[in-house]
Amino acid sequence: MKTSRLKRFGGSLLIALLHRSKPILVLIPLCFPLALDAQEWVWSADAGFNYDFISHDYYLLTIDTLGISSDSLEELKLYNDRIDEKGVNLRLALERNGAARFTIANRIYLTDEKIRDLLSLRLEWGLLRLDTETDLKSYGFDDEFSLYDDRLQNQSRISFAVLDRDRWRVELSEEFEYSGYSNRSSSVYGYRQYETRLRLYRDLADFSQLNLSLRYDQRDTYDSSALDFSRFIVESGIDQIGSQISLQANVFLERKNYSNSAVENNYIYLSPYFDLDWSLSEQWALAPRIELNYYGYDREELATFSHLRTDSEMLLQYHYSLLSYVDFGIGQESFIATHRDHADQDFHSVQALAGFESMASTDFTISLDTEFGHRNFTSAESSFYSDHWFLRFDLYADWQVAQGLRLSVIGGTDFEYHDKKEDDAFLYLLSANLTYAIH
Repeated sequence: MKTSRLKRFGGSLLIALLHRSKPILVLIPLCFPLALDAQEWVWSADAGFNYDFISHDYYLLTIDTLGISSDSLEELKLYNDRIDEKGVNLRLALERNGAARFTIANRIYLTDEKIRDLLSLRLEWGLLRLDTETDLKSYGFDDEFSLYDDRLQNQSRISFAVLDRDRWRVELSEEFEYSGYSNRSSSVYGYRQYETRLRLYRDLADFSQLNLSLRYDQRDTYDSSALDFSRFIVESGIDQIGSQISLQANVFLERKNYSNSAVENNYIYLSPYFDLDWSLSEQWALAPRIELNYYGYDREELATFSHLRTDSEMLLQYHYSLLSYVDFGIGQESFIATHRDHADQDFHSVQALAGFESMASTDFTISLDTEFGHRNFTSAESSFYSDHWFLRFDLYADWQVAQGLRLSVIGGTDFEYHDKKEDDAFLYLLSANLTYAIH
């Protein structure tokens, strides 16, 4: 697919996309209507450079390649999947305040691999709210070969506050999600998903809140009816902020049923979560956290089988300023298959944790977390999995380089060290964006 020409028609941008010699017209509204009242409308823009790098390095035990030397073959087995993408982006936004608040924004990404257009719209009018976002990706810069298919996605949500008074709020919403690809196959397919949600909020004292959400989803897929499903989700939680103790706890329950009786991957999923921040003194705090994830499948299969995963940690935090701290502690993670037929995947890991976060400055914020530990597979019959040490880093930083100019960086690594070097795996991730805001 190639972009043949651009034309301006009033307040819209018309892009003619040629795909297999057939023109596909995409009408994208811009952020400038034909007539504006300068006192009611406010516009903004930003432009920037973005860079994304993902690399997954591992060793191939076997490879189907002939006619090369054994030394070259061993080097080839040191394999990596890599994405190295550079580009530019431009965002235009228009906002109207008043009794009815309206915002429309359009961001365009252009890289050496793809063109992406992200259009979002929000309307708030009394108890009514509308949000919609359309994402168009095109990888059509090579007519002979393309690793990905062009994709169009849309997520829309309209909600109405049935009750909004005192400390109570009840909200009913209808949500729609669409995904479509330029080429359809058994492995590449689009879908439509409809969601109905009922949310209930109860404000408590000290900036605390109780919440309850009921949700029903229905998905219809193209060319793959075996993946049609319905699901029901219940989520309930509490956020309590106090002078000495702050608590966040919630329970997530999901039941998923596939429409095709031949598909027997129906399951129930339960996930309780508990996070506590307990101030021991003006600067010291204790922060325990625990999360459980349980999948119960109606039928046990090789890849979809019932299991329980637990993840917990205990951190000691030192707050050297109001919004900045360092912490350190220990954590553990375990995985247990319900049926012994899958016990070769059972494991237990213990890790040392350390972190640093600073949000006291409006010019610079940073969050850094690291963990070092060992994972032990508890079954002696495990032939595919092996014990290993691991080291992980997660970084987020945002820096105002100059007036209107900001640099944002997200990074992460995940290293695995096994007794056999061939089992080692290394994952790197880096995403950076340098943006200049225009007001």
